[in-house]
Amino acid sequence: MCEVCANGRSPNVQRTACEECETGYAGLGGVCLPCRAGTAPNPTREFCQLCQIGYVGIDGICEPCGDGFTSDDERVDCYRCPIGTAGLSGVCIPCEDGQQASSTRTTCVSCSEGHAGTAGHCTLCPSGRTPNDDSTACVSCDSGTGGVDGLCFLCPAGSQPNSDHTSCDACGVGKVSPDGVECVTCGVGQ
Repeated sequence: MCEVCANGRSPNVQRTACEECETGYAGLGGVCLPCRAGTAPNPTREFCQLCQIGYVGIDGICEPCGDGFTSDDERVDCYRCPIGTAGLSGVCIPCEDGQQASSTRTTCVSCSEGHAGTAGHCTLCPSGRTPNDDSTACVSCDSGTGGVDGLCFLCPAGSQPNSDHTSCDACGVGKVSPDGVECVTCGVGQ
């Protein structure tokens, strides 16, 4: 007497016994079919299920995406972690404020010197400004300093920062600046 194989199983070649569906296949009622791209059989091989995030399904087998990559929604292609994120083993996570993804997008790194940012996006601070202590925003250069490309520097003696703190201007005739902070008028007889 012939019997229908249980779900997740199909007849062997001789049709003398039921066997588990092959790798990458799932089935009901004794018929095993290949899983479509982006899916793999569930543990009992009764149906095909979507691969987990960070994996892609090829020939019914879910394979992990490489470091710095994640899977698309259909789990058929791996793509680079989006800008502002980094990841390992197919899972991309957002970088913290004051950080950006490394060039390989496998880890988050501090913003480069002279840069600041939030949500994984760092940008160069404009002249006259420098990153704050945690590199999350650009702030004005301190008194007595000028700055270019996000870096502030002390003005030398005999000069002072210009009004927008982008450079140091020499003191005019009759003025001095012993510390580079501010040019002041010389006293009588000086």
